[in-house]
Amino acid sequence: MEISVCIVTYNHEKYIENCIKSVLNQSTNFEFEVIIGDDYSQDCTRDIIERLKREYPGKIKTIFHEKNLGPWNNFYETHNQAKGKYIAHLDGDDYFLPGKLQAQYNFMESNFECNISWHRMYSLKDGMFTSDKINANAFPRITQDLLLSLVTVGSNSSKMYRNGSLNFVQPSFPVLDYFANYKQIDNGYASFIGNEILGVYRLESGISKSNNTKKLICTTMIYIVRHDKDKKLYVNTAALYLFLVDIKNRRLFAFKYFIVFLKTFHFFSFLQLLKNINYYKKLKY
Repeated sequence: MEISVCIVTYNHEKYIENCIKSVLNQSTNFEFEVIIGDDYSQDCTRDIIERLKREYPGKIKTIFHEKNLGPWNNFYETHNQAKGKYIAHLDGDDYFLPGKLQAQYNFMESNFECNISWHRMYSLKDGMFTSDKINANAFPRITQDLLLSLVTVGSNSSKMYRNGSLNFVQPSFPVLDYFANYKQIDNGYASFIGNEILGVYRLESGISKSNNTKKLICTTMIYIVRHDKDKKLYVNTAALYLFLVDIKNRRLFAFKYFIVFLKTFHFFSFLQLLKNINYYKKLKY
């Protein structure tokens, strides 16, 4: 099995059929499996999954939780069932475009030190598609340090990684992409596979801008510095960047990032921020 596509879903009855079919309709020269983890949906999501499982016998493996585990635990439980050499993640409200799996597989096969890859995505809101403004050519090798200072790099539903890289010590708080990506890159690197847009991310149903997520980012930053002091400069740069972004957008959460900035303070974070300016510009969604 070359690729495991892991779909995590919760109350996605409007989107889950399109999501699953976008995977099953991928044309590849290798075998791949589809694993769906449903986090105790209370709508018709599970019924739709079961119907598609009957329509496509032998193509779909399901994990139906009998209680709500939360986003990270559902992610972890689902991905832990993967048998593929590579694992592709997909949120139940997003979907792949044709050619995604083959293109990303080819890239991973040709770049042996690349532990995580992403591709560009369309954003979908109110029926309107918007392409991101990412310049993929500017990110040939994203190291742990660079990722920590940039915070957000690729969309989670465009992520493919090497099986086994998820086996890191779990912290006591829910894990975000920021922490998982940092751990999974390890001594290798991450990269975009090119400038082709190969997936769609639905803005209207995401939670990435919620204050709970921002609080978890703050908790994660402090945790990383406590357990890996060599990363202090890059975490402090990220806290400074997020603080300035929230100040610019007049968000009240800015003071929380400022507290993290003080707690993780490094004298050279302002210089590191200036070094990263071009990266920040080329990562705009």
